[in-house]
Amino acid sequence: MWQKSPTNWHDHAEFNANILPLEKDNRLEHTRSNVTDQNVNANDWGKRFIRIGKDVIANSIADAFCRIALKRNDFSAGPCQSQEELLKSYALLYKEYLARGYCENNSARLHLNLFAILPSTRTLVLRYRERIIGTISLINDSPVGLPMESLFPREIGRLRQSKRKIAEVGLLALDLEFFGKHRYSLTDLRKFCGLFHLVRAIINQARYDGNSDIVIAVHPKHEQLYSYITFKSFGLVKSYSSACGNPALPMHMNIDYAKSSRFAGKNYLASFISAYKVPPGKRQFILSQESLQDLVWLRKDIFTRLTTPQLAHLYRCYPKIVLPQPKRELVASLG
Repeated sequence: MWQKSPTNWHDHAEFNANILPLEKDNRLEHTRSNVTDQNVNANDWGKRFIRIGKDVIANSIADAFCRIALKRNDFSAGPCQSQEELLKSYALLYKEYLARGYCENNSARLHLNLFAILPSTRTLVLRYRERIIGTISLINDSPVGLPMESLFPREIGRLRQSKRKIAEVGLLALDLEFFGKHRYSLTDLRKFCGLFHLVRAIINQARYDGNSDIVIAVHPKHEQLYSYITFKSFGLVKSYSSACGNPALPMHMNIDYAKSSRFAGKNYLASFISAYKVPPGKRQFILSQESLQDLVWLRKDIFTRLTTPQLAHLYRCYPKIVLPQPKRELVASLG
C-alpha cells in the first residue's frame, strides 16, 4: 500500500502541479485504487465472517437435532424387503421428483433408471410404523460406472486414481405429505430426524459393502446440510440433464472420517452414525427376471435409451430379459 511521506502530500502535489501533472494524477488514481481494494477486501472478509457465523449456528442446530434423533425410535430405516416396498419407493420418488421438476411425467408413475434395478444397487426405505415415508439408494460401482460420471467424469476419475472404492448415493426422497411441504431440514426437527435416519443407514450400508467413499450430486441450496454430515464439494455446479437440467453440485464423503469420534462442533454426529448397524439377515430384495420384465414394459422409454455397454451389463445380470424394439436384436447379439 502507498505510504504517506513526512511532507504533507497534498501540499507537495499542489506545489508540483505545473511541473509533474501526471505524477499527481497517478498518485491520486493509485490512492483511489488502494481505497477501493481495501473496501473490496473488507467486504469479502465481512461476507466470509457472516458465512462462518451461519455455518457455526447451523452446525449447532443440527448437532442439537442429532442428539434428539439418537433417542427417537419411531423412525426406522433399512433395505427394501419385498417387490411391493421397492415399487413404493419408485412411486414415492416419482411423486416428489415430479413436484420439483426433477423428472418427466410418465404413465406408470414410477421413477427409476438402469442403476436403480441393478443387483449391486441397495434401495433403502424409511418407515414410520408400517408406512414408507422416505427412500434412498446406494449405487455401488460396476462396469457401467456411476450415474454422476456422465456429468462429473474428471472428478470421479480423480477418486478412482487415488485407489478409493466409491459408491454413489442417489434417488433420495422424503414424503412431504407426511413431513409437510416447503420446510428446510435444518429448521425442522421431524424432517431432520427422518433424513438422518436414512443417511446413517446408507453410510453404514456403503461401509458394509466395502466402500471407502461416497459421492452425491445435490442441489446447491442443500450444500450446508450435507456439509454438516461431512460431505465436501469437489467440483463446480453444473446443469444435470438427468434431473431435467436442474443445478447439481458434486460432494464427497470419506466414510471412515464420518464415523470417527470427534468433529468440531459436531459432537453427536459420529455417535448417531455409529449407532446404526446393518440389520443381520435383512438383505436387499433383488428383482427377479419376471419382476424386472414387468418394469421393462411399464417403462419402455428407459430401456430404449440405454448405451451398448449398459445393455451388455444388463444382459449379463439378467440373461433372459426381453427388451423392446429396437434394442432387442442388439442385446441378442451381445450374448
